[in-house]
Amino acid sequence: GSWWLSMLFLNNYQILDKFCAGWTWYLSVDMQCFLVIPILAVLYKANRIVAYVALALTYCGCLASFFWVGYHYKMNTFSLADPSYTEWYMRAYTRAPTYLIGVFMGFVYLEYYNARIKGGDDSLVWRVTKIVRRSRITRFCLYAVGITFICLAIFGDYPNIKNPKDFSRNENVFFGVLSRSTFVVGFTLLFLPNLFGVTNFFSDLIGGRLWTIPARVVYATYLVHPMMLDLYVFSTQTYVAYTSTWVLYAVGAFVTMAFATGCIFSLAVEVPFMNMEKTFLLPAKKPQKESSKN
Repeated sequence: GSWWLSMLFLNNYQILDKFCAGWTWYLSVDMQCFLVIPILAVLYKANRIVAYVALALTYCGCLASFFWVGYHYKMNTFSLADPSYTEWYMRAYTRAPTYLIGVFMGFVYLEYYNARIKGGDDSLVWRVTKIVRRSRITRFCLYAVGITFICLAIFGDYPNIKNPKDFSRNENVFFGVLSRSTFVVGFTLLFLPNLFGVTNFFSDLIGGRLWTIPARVVYATYLVHPMMLDLYVFSTQTYVAYTSTWVLYAVGAFVTMAFATGCIFSLAVEVPFMNMEKTFLLPAKKPQKESSKN
């Protein structure tokens, strides 16, 4: 493969046969989406309305590009066997809509945080915050709609999985384009009350100390998990019977091995480089002066 494409975070536009560590295409997508944030942040600081309009236009433009690519290449949401799947599966403009929803929620949280520091204001975000925090019915509706959206995104493709011919071309394209955004919107609605300061089961679940170590090694785990899969697949000398028991066993084994290997990789590589960065690149903290006693 062309190593310089990986160095420039452009390998998601590389020919699939020339990939080296093919799963790293998502790192390029993540970097390309990240480069949009400084532009939107500058617009937000200058004029919030302009920033929201630019964000909405970018989101709609990415969806329109996704629709066009889906129709042009006759997208099948379940099959990755078609070589053209890289055009709608690995491109930044097809992955950006969900990322932009996250940027939008970042702006919303910033407005909520600023309003909370001021003790409240007349902004739309603060008015919505008060409704969500005071009304159990509103929170219940958010939970119900959020779970419904998540289930639609996960199980909406079930007929196509059972029989790929059950989905028409239009259904394939619409589900492929909108399913990711549907899942992210559902997830956002599910945890929106927690974002606005409501404490409940969900906030305890996602904020528990149980996730501290996995959160620190998840990046390294992502980098090594395909190697665990390849090691198993290319070492298997017999056909695999895909039963529910085998799937549960395989998922548990792969997750355990991936996190264990990711933990070793993180301690051996990631943590030392982070410490070097703190030592040589970040400015040293000034010692605090002791207050003089009268």
